[in-house]
Amino acid sequence: MISNKKATFIYLYLVFFLKTFKNKYHEVVLMPEMLIVKAKVKEACGDMSVAADFVEILNERVNELVQKALWRAKENSRRTVMGKDV
Repeated sequence: MISNKKATFIYLYLVFFLKTFKNKYHEVVLMPEMLIVKAKVKEACGDMSVAADFVEILNERVNELVQKALWRAKENSRRTVMGKDV
């Protein structure tokens, strides 16, 4: 059985590790930031219903595109992300 003190330490260590973990594009990853505006997605879909997981998955894909574009710009020794990086 783990004591309360040890459990707290393990929890804090995991939080620290996750906050400082870097993905293969050398960007800190904890949870994808919300780049998509749900209201705008619903507005763009008109009369169609939008499931909650649709917006989440769309946001994940957009985050992946951004991360890949950042990686490509860095590989080309640029500090500016361009359309051709997507």
